[in-house]
Amino acid sequence: MRHHDDLLRLPSLARSLRLPALWLRRESDAGRIPHIRIGRQRIYSLSAVERVLAERAAIGERSHTKVGGAYPEFGTPDSGGEL
Repeated sequence: MRHHDDLLRLPSLARSLRLPALWLRRESDAGRIPHIRIGRQRIYSLSAVERVLAERAAIGERSHTKVGGAYPEFGTPDSGGEL
């Protein structure tokens, strides 16, 4: 059974997850964060988003490897990437 109590708009979701709203919006646009649209509003299930992020973190922990003391997707100071 689903509860409407865990349905949130983007600003509330960002506060609940302590993540930037812009990042969440971009992930939604890319289809990586589950949501529904009602008009221009995005509605998120907190539990569904938490589940997806936990799954992605678990996959990321297994697939990312350290190279030269830094994670390659974030760059290194001498590679021009931001840390």
